[in-house]
Amino acid sequence: MSRSIPLPSRADAIRLSGVLAAALLVAGCSLLPPALPEREPAEKTVWLDQNWSNDARFWFHHATQGTSTIPVPYAWLVALEQPTIRLFGDPPLLMDPDYTARFGFISSPRTVDAGGTQGYGATTGRFTVPYDPARFPGNPDGLPVGFARTPGYDDPTTGVRLPDQVGLNCAACHTGQFTYRGTNVRVDGAPATTDLGSFRTVLGLSLAYTRYVPGRFGRFADRVLGPDHSPAEAAALEKKLDDLLEQGPRVVQQMSAGLEGSVEEGFTRLDALNRIGTQVFYADLIGVDDPGFDPITNLHPNNAPVNYPATWSTTWFDWVQYDASIRRPMVRNAGEALGVSAKVNLTRPGVPSRPLYGSSVQFEEIFQMEELIAGPNPLAEPKGFKGLASPSWPQELLGTPDPARVERGRALYRQNCSGCHRPAPNDPSGRFWDPSFWSTPNAPDFRTTRFRSFRWP
Repeated sequence: MSRSIPLPSRADAIRLSGVLAAALLVAGCSLLPPALPEREPAEKTVWLDQNWSNDARFWFHHATQGTSTIPVPYAWLVALEQPTIRLFGDPPLLMDPDYTARFGFISSPRTVDAGGTQGYGATTGRFTVPYDPARFPGNPDGLPVGFARTPGYDDPTTGVRLPDQVGLNCAACHTGQFTYRGTNVRVDGAPATTDLGSFRTVLGLSLAYTRYVPGRFGRFADRVLGPDHSPAEAAALEKKLDDLLEQGPRVVQQMSAGLEGSVEEGFTRLDALNRIGTQVFYADLIGVDDPGFDPITNLHPNNAPVNYPATWSTTWFDWVQYDASIRRPMVRNAGEALGVSAKVNLTRPGVPSRPLYGSSVQFEEIFQMEELIAGPNPLAEPKGFKGLASPSWPQELLGTPDPARVERGRALYRQNCSGCHRPAPNDPSGRFWDPSFWSTPNAPDFRTTRFRSFRWP
């Protein structure tokens, strides 16, 4: 049963304008939904064989890191409509795969064995990790690659019970795709082609339209609460939506100074480190009552967007962050989880059940993700990376390279590139595995075996 709402009053319209302006100012966008490119049509989808089994791939694409990146409950996200106005019929859902694909997100099946254009198909990869399926809620609503459902938990700062959340995981930024002659080719560990800023803007618009466009809140309430919900339940849901929308002007006022000098990131790029810093050293510190401390001083403009790096073999480098700031994979991954809004208590000490520095980060899942990417020790015979493999040239899709040109390219790489980047792992000479390029293990453990990122003369 659909319930309509009255047309907004003049006061509501003024308030809506303020909320929209605030939300869009945060995103740095215009007052209209961003223009999005149409996706190139594809007749079929292919996942390249990169040594992963399909069940491992599906788990990696949707396992939670304990994050709440999307600032609405899971049930809200899958119930929102696209921020468009239609004279006839209801707008499609926000998370419709055809729509999310226009932001660069990769469509994903509801189950690992699903067929069709979103399924994985037949691959020969077999490497997996023993993740706990009881802790994995899967992808029941067909969200894109990298969207994970985080089961409800107690906020480590407030103790308030949170409903199921939606968070991004590693796969959201490190899974790539391209379309060639009608085939959509997908590559695990490759740079994403997403535009997270535009998606954030559209999400804000969807929330505002849900509240103020006649008829939308009724449909939203039916999806979130069920068609037989009571008026009291609808009123409580409306109040929660109002509270969320009211935060817009306050956030803008607090963040405006830090946003000066920010640049547009757009497709394929993100200022990940500054955004992590904003989340951990500003947003997570709001509420600290130490005299003289104001977290707004930690704000920094998002002015250093970079392409998402590929992740295959990164576990094995001395420095595992692209700016050479972190050496331990789990430190990097925990920081990434905090940066995409895992909850952490940095402001309220003294509660035994909610200790300072307690967080929602799912370390078991993050460890298994790193194991899946890394694989066993690459120096153990036969030498080679045994986790996520960089993709081989798919001859059946792109044709067979000219052998003479391959050899010429290899010679040019040796001459011009290998001084800094070292030999390619598949170089026929085998020089990549020369001991001079590797640190000396001090224990039979992969974390002490590292490819030297830099070796000075």
